[in-house]
Formats: sequence, C-alpha cells, structure tokens
Amino acid sequence: MRNNTIKNKIRKVFSEPKLIQNIKNVDLSTVSSVLLREILGLKRPAIIVLPSLNQAENCFAQLLEWKEFLNLSVEFKLLPGVGGLKNCIPENEAARAKILFEVANKPTNTWYICSSMACFSPVPSKHLF
Repeated sequence: MRNNTIKNKIRKVFSEPKLIQNIKNVDLSTVSSVLLREILGLKRPAIIVLPSLNQAENCFAQLLEWKEFLNLSVEFKLLPGVGGLKNCIPENEAARAKILFEVANKPTNTWYICSSMACFSPVPSKHLF
C-alpha cells in the first residue's frame, strides 16, 4: 500500500509540468526525470536528441523504468546509432530507416530518443541494401 502512495505522489509531481524552452545544466543521472516531466506535459510526442549514443541509451533505459514504475501509456523507442562517416554500423541502418519512416508517415504516441549522430546522419539509398 505504501508503494502506491509513493507512486501517486510521484505521478502528481510529474503531472504538473513546467515546460522549459531550454534545459541547461542538468546532471546526466537526472536528465530522464527532467524529460519525463516535460513529456507528460506535452500534448504530442517529440524526438529527444542527446549529444552521444551512450547518453541516449542511458536516458532510454531510465525512461522505460519510469514508464513501468508509473504505469504510463506512452511509448519510447531508441533510434539506433549508426556510427560516424568512417565507422558505419550497417546492421543498425535497417532499424533506423524503419523508425525514421514511422516518424515521417505514421503519427503515434511514441517518443523517440536518439543521439545527435543517429538523428542527423544521412540515410543511405535503398539501392545500397
């Protein structure tokens, strides 16, 4: 019973979002909770872009834990990293292309978390597959 009380208090904090235009100086260990507060305050999903793949993966994992703990109905997907121009990770390109297609063509209640490299790297031509 005590666990439900704690969950309800946390839900209340997160349900009163303060939408921030620019998030600065947030410790990496708390970025997911800051983002969760914003996520619950927005009416539609968005793409969360973090500086590195490691930070994106950590934030994604923490958001999944929050989702499970608070029984949230939002969905999260991680846009896979594809490496740099010289360090391409070809096995991630198909999953990345599928997610980018979803973002462009199928509006859903899914939030996408990615690194800046995964978000802004060009998509290879379909003829290269």
